[in-house]
Amino acid sequence: MPARTMKQSTAIALLGLVALLATPASAAEVVLRFGSINTENTAPYDQVLLPFAKAVEEESQGRIEVALKPLGGYGKPNELFTMVEKGTIEMAASVQGYNPGRFPQSSVMELPLMFENSIAGTEAMMKLYKEGLLDKDYASVKVLGLYVLPPYPIFTTGKQIQSVRDFRGLRMRTPSTTVGVALAKLGAVPLGIPLNMIGDTIASGYVDAIAYGWDSTTTTRASPARCCLISSRS
Repeated sequence: MPARTMKQSTAIALLGLVALLATPASAAEVVLRFGSINTENTAPYDQVLLPFAKAVEEESQGRIEVALKPLGGYGKPNELFTMVEKGTIEMAASVQGYNPGRFPQSSVMELPLMFENSIAGTEAMMKLYKEGLLDKDYASVKVLGLYVLPPYPIFTTGKQIQSVRDFRGLRMRTPSTTVGVALAKLGAVPLGIPLNMIGDTIASGYVDAIAYGWDSTTTTRASPARCCLISSRS
């Protein structure tokens, strides 16, 4: 079984507290602190988050400032969702998989072989949300958008995967608990590793394989896959 046939997916959450209670600044009436799991000079940060932030500022005619910061600027990836809930920051781009057990309804999108491409996956996830089937997952925030990146194939550091038997004992980076369970069923040893640490763990030999997006490997060392844009209910 070629490695490329084993596809997994994970998710990103773009959270936001779009309220008029944000910290005031001299140049803007409202400042929205916007945390990210992506680093600067990566495709998700430069081509998605920055344009979004600038569009909000321009369309508000300067009334709103979006104080976007890259990975680590406001908190660790696994802290961002809670930070938005508590009002520590107003917006964040994060991954559901960083918060195990918090998104049981959305985890259906992480099951293997659920969709062929990011367009089909995004349409399916948005339909589930619009039909109210994901409401419990995001009850504490306001969803601004949900999207899915291409399914994750599996990359190895050397060993070829010719059959299911070849997964046995592979130390494999997993993007979430759901994907980790699927990999464990195949005999792999799932390891939860943040996006920004993937390159280092491969170089050090800590992992034998990763579940990751092929397109992400060509653009950045730290990029995610199934995604959502949300904001608090305040």
